[in-house]
Amino acid sequence: LKEQGIDLPIIGSDNLSANEFLNVGSEIVEGVKFVLPFEGKGEIYNKFREKFKEKYGEYPSMNSIKSYDTVKLAASAIQEVGYNRIKISNYLKELHNYQGASGLIAFDENGDILNPKYQVMVYKSGKYIAH
Repeated sequence: LKEQGIDLPIIGSDNLSANEFLNVGSEIVEGVKFVLPFEGKGEIYNKFREKFKEKYGEYPSMNSIKSYDTVKLAASAIQEVGYNRIKISNYLKELHNYQGASGLIAFDENGDILNPKYQVMVYKSGKYIAH
């Protein structure tokens, strides 16, 4: 959009936090806004963060943290109820206060996550910061 001279606010999802987004150049992404969940906290978060840094040489992105929680939740569901998708869905809907690396996780009757905590971020000088 910027290369075409279109001067409109650019707003996107949490995927814009990926390091690859900066490959186009910091001047191109300057001012781009997106939402990002607040970082996790607590023992599970700290352990995951340090193990990730040990293995990959950098701290995990929120996408990595959420992906970790997703895999752990899926594994937990499969361990508890097997591979039946209806049983897995019901298991997750009945789950309350699962402590993941991203924080407490619970789902409503539609399978939507309850109380997600997001913040607005903006790219400034090649890095994103809270807006």
